[in-house]
Amino acid sequence: MMYLVTACFDNQTSHALDRIIDDTAEFTGNDFMTANHIPAHLTLLQFHSKADAEKIISVFENAFFPDYKIDVSFKKCQSEIPHVLYVPVVNEKLMKLNKMFSDSFSLLDETIISPHYCPDKFYPHVSLAKRLEDFQRKKGIEFMKELKMPASGKIAYIVLTEGKPPKKLSEISLT
Repeated sequence: MMYLVTACFDNQTSHALDRIIDDTAEFTGNDFMTANHIPAHLTLLQFHSKADAEKIISVFENAFFPDYKIDVSFKKCQSEIPHVLYVPVVNEKLMKLNKMFSDSFSLLDETIISPHYCPDKFYPHVSLAKRLEDFQRKKGIEFMKELKMPASGKIAYIVLTEGKPPKKLSEISLT
């Protein structure tokens, strides 16, 4: 089964980023994010495991301290990841969280961390548009030149989900 550990933003940050996702979809003609109701988020870890869900939930809940406050900075929108427009997110705590969760879940039998989320390859970002055709990506790059991104935001909670579509298994509030 596939699992995700996702950082979710506070209401103000979510609202601003979700509006950008909506505007990007309208401008590029690519509605993958909006049609699939994908809110602004930051994936900290993706992994596959045959361990039972209760054990995975236990690892998740015991690997993390909820008093961990995370304020993030947003960089200029980029498009180096093929078929994706995204904004890099900066905070060293995100790198530490990725490593902590990766190390914790790696201890479970028959668990494989997705290569893109291994600590040495992890690149914190928020996707603004996905599955773009080349002409849509070019339109999106033009749109992003005029876009006013928020300078910063706050992570409000961390969520563990299972499968596609994602089913929430556990949530840890940071507020």
